[in-house]
Amino acid sequence: MSERRPPPNPPGASRGDPAPGTLTSLLDEVFRGTPDRLPGSWAEDLVPGAALGRYDLIREVGRGGFGVVWEARDREIGRRVAVKVVRVDRSPAPGRRQLAEAEVAARLSHPNVVTLLDVGRNDRGAWIVQEFLVGRTLAERMAAGAFPLPEALHVAVGMARGLAHAHTHGVVHRDLTPRNVFLCEDGQVKLLDLGIAQAFGLRPPGGGTPDYMAPEQATGAPEDERVDVYSLGVIICRMVTGRDPFAGARPGERGAAPRLEAEGAPGLGDLVERMLAPDPRDRPRDGGAVLDELAAMERALPAALAGSGSGTGSRLGTTGTGRVRVRRRWPRWALVLALLGALAAAAVAGALASRRWLAPSIEPVVFSAESSPGTCEWGRATWVDLDRPPAGAVLRNGEMGGQGVAEVAGRKAWLQSSDWNQLLLPLGAAQHGDPFAVEAEFFMPPVTGWMRGVHLGLFADPVGGTAQGDFRGGVSLSLTESPGQPPLVTWYAPDDHGSPTTKYALPRRDSVAGRWHVLRVEGSRSKGWFRAFLDGKPLLVARGTYDLSGSHVILGSGYGYQHPEEVAWSNLRTFAGGPDCR
Repeated sequence: MSERRPPPNPPGASRGDPAPGTLTSLLDEVFRGTPDRLPGSWAEDLVPGAALGRYDLIREVGRGGFGVVWEARDREIGRRVAVKVVRVDRSPAPGRRQLAEAEVAARLSHPNVVTLLDVGRNDRGAWIVQEFLVGRTLAERMAAGAFPLPEALHVAVGMARGLAHAHTHGVVHRDLTPRNVFLCEDGQVKLLDLGIAQAFGLRPPGGGTPDYMAPEQATGAPEDERVDVYSLGVIICRMVTGRDPFAGARPGERGAAPRLEAEGAPGLGDLVERMLAPDPRDRPRDGGAVLDELAAMERALPAALAGSGSGTGSRLGTTGTGRVRVRRRWPRWALVLALLGALAAAAVAGALASRRWLAPSIEPVVFSAESSPGTCEWGRATWVDLDRPPAGAVLRNGEMGGQGVAEVAGRKAWLQSSDWNQLLLPLGAAQHGDPFAVEAEFFMPPVTGWMRGVHLGLFADPVGGTAQGDFRGGVSLSLTESPGQPPLVTWYAPDDHGSPTTKYALPRRDSVAGRWHVLRVEGSRSKGWFRAFLDGKPLLVARGTYDLSGSHVILGSGYGYQHPEEVAWSNLRTFAGGPDCR
């Protein structure tokens, strides 16, 4: 899929190798040819009436960096198709990961993803055959100005549905732009060129279109589905405002996203702001997460706004538009003053609470999204892909004990299925960082008969080797949930005997069961502070001095002593922060 989680392989294929499909065979043949045999100009030499295999070209309907698109007729079954004649030029041959992802993309079948029908080549070049679409690109529609809100939500939901399907199958677009979205006359929204152009060497893996490119693509940082989430956020903003949200600034130099206020969809501004977060950890996880929120907004549109219905991008009227305003942001100094005031108030409240019932060794300060701390420079992460047995792992009691790789909620992940399990992994970049950060994704199924929970421990080492299940030192955070009860966040630190002791507990309002979540802990050895986030939203801040000499992360499940757990973990990341991080 991405550099973090490769796409699923078909039966019989080895990991890391492209699936032996038609597209891979075509690409092998194309790139074995010499530049002289496959000149880039051949696509421009074609004329109406020419035949490419079983396809008779009728008329040219578009062109771009990928090549030239023709309307054509399939002689064998008499249907209209779109034939993309590919420019290869002297581009480098695709790598194994690109080929594997392109093969998966070629097999996608979804109403919001254009269908690949066939591929072919001759002595001069290659072509791809897709379903023929009638309508216009999103770029052509956007040239007419800002969208009415019902139309914008209809198009955005269609794009999110296509992305959700692609992301579930391990495919990341990486170049989602209005030119790669098609609005059909029958009202359907289709994503174009998922994984295909990259496979033909026409766009580097970290590439994209600058106006829609996520910041991490510009810096060469690891990518995942959230690059598509960012691009979709830019497109939504342009649809509803008619303007570039960043006024042409380069991806690595953009400031905060504009704040939108949409009549009839009050959550749209918050969603777009999160989608355009510079740090991918602050964005919705993938297309599915965005789809849930967009679809709810579309369903909740007042009847007056949805007056024209949810027809096609070309047919929707302009009545009942629902105005979208761009709010001017406060100056930075004003935000800083407000932040300091909120933190001071929270600190006073936390200190008073600690005097009443909290252990004196820790002074937690609960903080909300409005008082979250400033941004840190975290640098590159150390990654552990948990869709395979991780190298260097230490298992509880030295045994697998109900742990292993499995398919969990649409992705391969490390599944822990027993009444208590732990997986110890090297701390990586966080071991010597001050500050440090550790982040992992987890999935917890619905809570039915007993408490379920996940446990993230930092700076722990096994006592007496892998044969022992005891661990001393470090700090840890758990997130547990009981039937009919809200989740409970608990902060632990060892007591004088090395046993974990509850230092702070905080109930949460919303259940965490049934979806993938990101759990993150940040801290500083020298300053003795720690803070935790769930899906980018603050959980707590804690202060104290602990033994942080250990070298492992614990990913654990448990608490379901009468009903075995089925908790899954994915994508462990550890970071060492910059000295200016507070």
